[in-house]
Amino acid sequence: MLPKMVLANCESPANEARVQHEICADELKEVKHVAVEIISKSESTDVTSDDIKKNDVLPTKEKVALATRLAIFIFVIFALIIGRMGVPDEEYENVTDRVMNALQGVNDFINRPGNELYRDLMQMICSFFVDIVFLTTFGYWVVKGKGIRLPVTLGIFYVVRALVQMVWVSPFPQGFYWEAPILPSLVVPYGRGSDFFFSGHSGFLVICASEWHKIKMPKMRNFAIGVAIYTIFILLTYRIHYSIDIFTGVIFAEWCFGKVDLLHDEILGFFNKVASFVKRCFGIKQNNIVKVDELPLAQNIKLSNCQV
Repeated sequence: MLPKMVLANCESPANEARVQHEICADELKEVKHVAVEIISKSESTDVTSDDIKKNDVLPTKEKVALATRLAIFIFVIFALIIGRMGVPDEEYENVTDRVMNALQGVNDFINRPGNELYRDLMQMICSFFVDIVFLTTFGYWVVKGKGIRLPVTLGIFYVVRALVQMVWVSPFPQGFYWEAPILPSLVVPYGRGSDFFFSGHSGFLVICASEWHKIKMPKMRNFAIGVAIYTIFILLTYRIHYSIDIFTGVIFAEWCFGKVDLLHDEILGFFNKVASFVKRCFGIKQNNIVKVDELPLAQNIKLSNCQV
């Protein structure tokens, strides 16, 4: 409500001076301004109450999240107990691969006398497509490649594979066959080899498919994936790899590619520094006739770096 003094002044007779009317108008404006401030404060109080209500909901969500995490933790404990009770205790004389056993019929077919043509044909098709993936992937990298992700990934993959094979040897499975067919291969070695763990064939194809995916060429990526699936089938049916070899090769190849891709800039910078250092050192070694005092100041600094 408006102040009584203001209302009384405004209800004065009409014959009052013009100055009095102006005073009334000014007082009314001040009263209206005060009323607006009161209303705005009340509205701001309502917003604050809404915020308080919203804040009251947050602890409820946190309680639900906490209960969910606790339920997951209890389930993990239960799974650990059940898993410990379900550990197999059967004894086997040899390595048993149930995936190989599932493909026993195909292995019997390729080892049956009279099926040599089909056996060699399936083998040559596999090797031929692996060669195609190798040539197209590395050919594209040589022509248009802008980094060293592909060779570094393959280098890490095969170095680790060689180290693992120095400490782990698997027996030859029953039905093993990988003799050289009529058509030779560029990248696929033939013969009786015990380099089972882990599979280089599947890992190489996974790295190539990952490279095509990284440079956004889905058709070539899908082609490499198709070749990888057919190659895995041949590896298992000809029994030149166990299923665990293929599984580990695929997972490790994908891990290597992801790590090298993540640290590609750092790896490339390291190789650039090494290359520039080697160039400086070799350049100075070839100029042994020139005395150090006759070299410019910048070259003297490079020489001191090489001698450290």
